[in-house]
Amino acid sequence: MRRFPIGLTLAALVAFVILVGLGLWQLDRLKQTNANRAAIAALSGVPARPLEAVLLDGVHADHARVALTCQPSGASPATYRYALPNGVVGWRLLTMCPIAGSRFDGVLLDRGLVTKLAGAMAPASLTFPAPASVTGVLRKLGRKPMFGNEMTAVAGPPTVRVIDLPAVARIAARSGLSHPAPWYVVVERETPAAPDVAPSPVTEDTPRDNFGYALTWFGLALALLGVWAAFVWRRVMAP
Repeated sequence: MRRFPIGLTLAALVAFVILVGLGLWQLDRLKQTNANRAAIAALSGVPARPLEAVLLDGVHADHARVALTCQPSGASPATYRYALPNGVVGWRLLTMCPIAGSRFDGVLLDRGLVTKLAGAMAPASLTFPAPASVTGVLRKLGRKPMFGNEMTAVAGPPTVRVIDLPAVARIAARSGLSHPAPWYVVVERETPAAPDVAPSPVTEDTPRDNFGYALTWFGLALALLGVWAAFVWRRVMAP
């Protein structure tokens, strides 16, 4: 009997654990996406509450339907977030809304998809009017991504991959605000409506193929296990 390949086995074990972990991560993302869709669908008949009251409560802020009025401001710098509605590349418009009557001086708005940028691989520098009266769904901020979430403005307007706390702070600073709320509002309706912007729930832009990705990672893990078993058999057990 030949020597058992300990080093190769350890390497295969590490790779196997990583692949299984990626599969479980995709299943967790699918669970969260479905929960968000269900929560937003349940809000369709719920009357909007004043944002100030919801922020004061805080405990039930996530997925609360809110109404708010943005304080008059000058130019409102636009930031974009990548989206994939119906499999087509798109960009969501992010703008700060200055507010009063709260311990926060502003809240970030996800105003929806910019129709002019449908299919564009990078957003263009466009001008939009400042938001006024808004109805939407208050959402908690996302987790800080593993590989960074820096806004880029080398070849165009700034973009962000995830709406997390550092991203909100940077966007607020560009609008002259220093104490933004630790939530953001997904806009359902603006009065007056912003031209060339189509409000829509964020979950409509979320890829729905997490289950397929999970099966891919689990399949690769099983394939790796099979290759390792065949190698060990030929190396150690086979005559």
